[in-house]
Amino acid sequence: MLPRGDIEMLLCVQELAKDRPSISIVVSMLCSEIAHLPPPKPPAYSERQITIDTESSRSQNLCSVNRVTVTNVQAR
Repeated sequence: MLPRGDIEMLLCVQELAKDRPSISIVVSMLCSEIAHLPPPKPPAYSERQITIDTESSRSQNLCSVNRVTVTNVQAR
């Protein structure tokens, strides 16, 4: 079971806007006015295995839904 704060956070990052709570509901959740929270669906930023259907990468699996990469910049 996830801690309450984690459930609240995951509810706010749902992929579909209709699945996300409104601001007034978030405030109620944070003030513990809502006793039972619904279980969150997987967050929108979770990694998925997808296949791009192009000639050069037909069988290549990527771990990004929107083909964005993350670069860590480090000082020398």
